[in-house]
Amino acid sequence: MEKCPCAREAKEIRLSGSTVYRGKIMNVDEDSVLLPSGRTATREVVRTRDSVACGILDDEGRICLVRQYRYPAGRSMWEIPAGRIEPDESPEEAAIREAGEETGMGCAIDGKVAGFFIAAGFASEFMHMYLMRITGTSDAVPDEDEDLVAVFFRPTELQSMMDGGVIEDSKSLIFINWYLRKIGYDGSEQPGML
Repeated sequence: MEKCPCAREAKEIRLSGSTVYRGKIMNVDEDSVLLPSGRTATREVVRTRDSVACGILDDEGRICLVRQYRYPAGRSMWEIPAGRIEPDESPEEAAIREAGEETGMGCAIDGKVAGFFIAAGFASEFMHMYLMRITGTSDAVPDEDEDLVAVFFRPTELQSMMDGGVIEDSKSLIFINWYLRKIGYDGSEQPGML
């Protein structure tokens, strides 16, 4: 059986490009690409290191969120701990380091929840999301430009925060919704633990 032509992969091929902005955590490139149709187009791409997100649970099944001011958003936000992967660091090593830096807690990884592009339409960043548990304290040093407060929330509280628009961060919404579905939370009673 012959495949429909519409089933083929539509791939764009980079012909040339240049960096139009070089920053501390990202570069912006302007690339000329060849489209499957044979035409050319310009793509603006934010290139940055990949990142990790840490879904940290305590012994009561509560999730750790950190509150910090986000300049681009213009306000403080509740988020799960996260950060960039350093050169020559594995995603797992980065998750353990970031969890320690942002919460002061030593953590271990219980499994990978997901991997996804943050904004595939214009950015190269791929995020690795992990389920983590507390193992003790961490000697990791927080970044100098971060002022974080870490708090644990019950599933009922997280649901209320989402319903009220208090949690607006995409990675946090992804993790919290995954966790609530995983434990069978229906919004009525305090659910059991994983």
